[in-house]
Amino acid sequence: MSELRKKIQEASARFANELCDALESVVAKDTDYLNQNTAPIRKRKFLALAKAGAFPSRKEGQLVLVRREDFERWLAKHARLTPAQQGEKDPELAAAERLGLAPVKRVG
Repeated sequence: MSELRKKIQEASARFANELCDALESVVAKDTDYLNQNTAPIRKRKFLALAKAGAFPSRKEGQLVLVRREDFERWLAKHARLTPAQQGEKDPELAAAERLGLAPVKRVG
């Protein structure tokens, strides 16, 4: 292998390592943000809400970024409670009782 090729490979390896270190530090800081791929709701819903201004957002490349704190605040205001959380009976159980059917106990 020529000396020039060897020096180029060493330089590219150093560059790759430095780039990985830099990217890892950026990723660690970005855990305060959500994007359309990491949000706990459907991608299209997230993008539509961001576009409508439901929560502050900004675009970086192809990602729409939202501070996790802003998203969680919006989510808390708009969360839907399940019937059990509302203190109501499960709709399927209530329907079975109206029909006079005995509830089935679920195991597991």
